[in-house]
Amino acid sequence: MIFWENQLRPLTSFILLYGVFGAAGIVSATNYQINFTVANGSPAPTSGAFDWNGSTFSNFIVIWDGFTFDMTSLANFPSHYGPPASCGSTATDFFNFMVTGQACTPEGGAGYHWGAQSLNYDTSFAIIDNTPTASAAIIANNDFGIIANFTNHDSRGDFTSSAVVTTPEPGTLSIALVGLLTLVAWKRASQIPSLLTRRYCEHF
Repeated sequence: MIFWENQLRPLTSFILLYGVFGAAGIVSATNYQINFTVANGSPAPTSGAFDWNGSTFSNFIVIWDGFTFDMTSLANFPSHYGPPASCGSTATDFFNFMVTGQACTPEGGAGYHWGAQSLNYDTSFAIIDNTPTASAAIIANNDFGIIANFTNHDSRGDFTSSAVVTTPEPGTLSIALVGLLTLVAWKRASQIPSLLTRRYCEHF
C-alpha cells in the first residue's frame, strides 16, 4: 500500500497542478473587440481586436481597406509628443485609452481617435489621442510608406472597445477535475490502513 501511495502522490499532484495552471493560463489575457465608427471618408475598418494581460498587449490587429495592420509593438510602446504631463506613454496608458477613450489630460482635440489612408505617397493606420490644443498626443501609427497597391482611400472616426467573455477549454478543466478526484481517492485510500488498525485494536 505504501508503495502505491508513493507512486500516485507525485502523479496526482502533477495532474492537478497542470489542470489548474493550464486553465489559469487560458484566461490570463482578456480579448477586446474594437468597434469602429466613421466620421469622415471611407471605408471603416473591417475588424479590430487586441489581447491585454494586465501589463502588456500580446496581440493587436486592425484590418482596414484590405490591409492588415499589426499594432502590437506600437501599442506596447506608443509614441508621445508634447508636454510630458499631458499624456501617458506606457502600454497601460494606451490600454486605458482604448477602453476609456482618454489618455491625455485634457483630451479630445483631434475630434477623432483613429485615422487611415492609402494614397500615392503613404499607406498607414493610426490610433491617436490629442489634447484640445493638439500640443501633446499619444499615438500608435503603423506606416507602410509608399506602396504600389494603394487604394486612394482616406477615412477617420472614433471607436469603443469591449471585452469578450472567454471560457476555458473543456479539456483543461477535465484534467483539473481528474486530478482533484484522484487526489480525493488517494486521500481516502491512505486512511484505510489506519482505520483497520484502529478497529483491530478496539476489537482486542
